Amino acid sequence: MLASYDDVLPPPGDIQVLLLTSDSVSLSWGSPQGLTGPQSFRVTWGCDGETSSTRVKGGHHLEISSLQPGKKYQFNVATEGENGSQSRCVSASLSTVVPPRDLKIDHLEETSFTLHWSKAEGMENVPQHFFISNCIPGTDPLAAITDDCHKTFSNLQPGTEYTVSVATVLSNGEQSEPVSTTICTILPAPDQLTVDSVDTTSAAVSWSQPPGLDQTQHHYQISYHCPGTEPHITTTSSYSITLSDLKPATEYSVTVCTVLENGKQSQLVLTTLTTVPPAPDQLTVDTTSGTVSWNQPPGLDQTQHHYQISYHCPGTKPNYTTTSSHSLTLSDLQCGTQYSVTVCTVLENGKKSQLVSTTLTKVPPAPAQLNVDSVKTTSAAVSWSQPPGLDQTQHRYQIFYHCQGTQPHYTTTSSHRITLSDLQGGTQYFFNVCTVLENGSKVNLCQQPSPQYIFSGGRDPLELLQCVFYWL
Repeated sequence: MLASYDDVLPPPGDIQVLLLTSDSVSLSWGSPQGLTGPQSFRVTWGCDGETSSTRVKGGHHLEISSLQPGKKYQFNVATEGENGSQSRCVSASLSTVVPPRDLKIDHLEETSFTLHWSKAEGMENVPQHFFISNCIPGTDPLAAITDDCHKTFSNLQPGTEYTVSVATVLSNGEQSEPVSTTICTILPAPDQLTVDSVDTTSAAVSWSQPPGLDQTQHHYQISYHCPGTEPHITTTSSYSITLSDLKPATEYSVTVCTVLENGKQSQLVLTTLTTVPPAPDQLTVDTTSGTVSWNQPPGLDQTQHHYQISYHCPGTKPNYTTTSSHSLTLSDLQCGTQYSVTVCTVLENGKKSQLVSTTLTKVPPAPAQLNVDSVKTTSAAVSWSQPPGLDQTQHRYQIFYHCQGTQPHYTTTSSHRITLSDLQGGTQYFFNVCTVLENGSKVNLCQQPSPQYIFSGGRDPLELLQCVFYWL
């Protein structure tokens, strides 16, 4: 016997679906207005002409199982009195069609990705296909239908967020609620990051535009720092930049990334560079000793470094040597030969500064132990020792002598002594000897003369001896 309809009883609140699977549903509903105390409800449901019913006492929810997958059900809930009277029903119609599960993304690229999913649990054997929708937020969606459990999306915009939803659709047209996910295509990083040039305090780096960004507004963010310091950050719309505030002889890490107008950044691309050490300063040479000297370059007080010296004469291969000092004596030079000399700063990692260059022609040593052996009225005999290091070198000696107010007389000899025979009696003479190398027909003067004094003799031999003793 059907229960009577009693409009005095207030109906329940609207039906809510707490959980829906392919073969069950969990429902809830609101409390009737104006009723207090224990309440009872009559819940009925049906599909394809078959109905079921149950009474719920003291609660506002019910879990119904053993439903058929892919079927559309009608659910009714009415407040039920103690005498079996009922209020009017609140109804809900829903289908046991549930959305796919386990949405996963693979092959995510700059302009494409593939979405995979699984059929809803309990509906693996139910004929079905899938309705797919994807869109950029704020734009119209693009829809597609597939029988597969995967879909590849292509021709997308790099670095762009897409919302993709998938719903199950049965053969009878029944469709589940969609399940959604958000995917962001990869923003391509700058390509072929290259260090084009490095100087003492600057470096130029460049890169190629990432693919797929021809129609997309973007710029590049560059970050660079040396160990133990905060990064410097700058931006550019160009494909290159010169970093001009660097420290000499310092290693820097440099990163570049692509940045969209909305602030989204690509992955970083990284390179390292070491600024060039400063070259040695104030390079000088000592032609007598063959010593090359320089000052320490600025900015290297806390940096391990040394110096590389290269020297050679025309037609020969360079000789290389290193030192941690600020000077070096080149001991194997040939007197009278011009050498090209270069010096550069070298860091511990092998990085070299620019070269500083000079030329060096080592002069022969001056004659040693210059002596006046005898003095006569119009002549004087002088002698000297051969300078050291000239045993294998062709050389001779040039003698200069003159008295006050006259032009010098010149003469040469290969011997270590000479007698000057054209002197004037009772006259003081200035006497100099220097070593001269032979270079074919050309005479190379390699040592400035050092003066000695001669006082030629008068009439009195005693006066002569006294004068010679005095001047010598």
